[in-house]
Amino acid sequence: MQKSHLVKVFDPLPYGLRRACFRTLFQSRFKRLLACRDPKVKEGFQLSGLDDTRSMFIHVPKCGGRSIAKALYKDEHVGHATHRQYRILFSEEEYRSYYKFAIVRNPWDRLVSAFHYLKGGGNGPADRLWADENLKPFEDFDTFVREWLPGKKLNSIYWHFMTQTHFTHTESGTNELDFIGHFETLEDDYNTIAKRLGIETRLPVINASKRRTDFRSYYTDNTAEIAAKSYQVDIDAFGYRFDDVARDQKA
Repeated sequence: MQKSHLVKVFDPLPYGLRRACFRTLFQSRFKRLLACRDPKVKEGFQLSGLDDTRSMFIHVPKCGGRSIAKALYKDEHVGHATHRQYRILFSEEEYRSYYKFAIVRNPWDRLVSAFHYLKGGGNGPADRLWADENLKPFEDFDTFVREWLPGKKLNSIYWHFMTQTHFTHTESGTNELDFIGHFETLEDDYNTIAKRLGIETRLPVINASKRRTDFRSYYTDNTAEIAAKSYQVDIDAFGYRFDDVARDQKA
């Protein structure tokens, strides 16, 4: 579901026309997307749980999404569809009525997590291939930020480094979700989501990191500023500051 740029061109169109144009111009891709909603299809991403719960989970990479998906949908492989892709995949009535939510994370922390996750092999051949081709020259996080990050068009690169608003917001910067939780208060926010959906399951721990706990220890003043410039849109949208380790406010 990574190629969300295919959907951007249809943003100005009315909902039904947007969906019809995509279905006509990208017939095979539209069928593959629909197949994800079929509980009988066992390969690829599994989105049938979204219909079962009448919900839409915007799974922002490196924000605890696999644990959320496993708990709510009994399958962690829901993919990283953006709100644009959901507006193609689901009818207008479904999009308006389903409970739409996401989890976001301190951008500085998320960047550290994504780098170490991919340097460690990620989750599958695609992650390993991308990391081998792009991250091998950088032995440490500091060098990666200083030499790779500045000036990058992040939403045209690998999804782990895309901005979070790329997944959660419209092209005009509007948030259409019903709830945005935070990685820093993941368990509490998960309980809010589960209660809204009428689900009584505990949140499992999946894909726990082995790196140093405090992400701030990976930064210098210079690299913290570089990361801030690259992810300013997320900082503005979700109200994060560099020192937000245990978040005590909602944005």
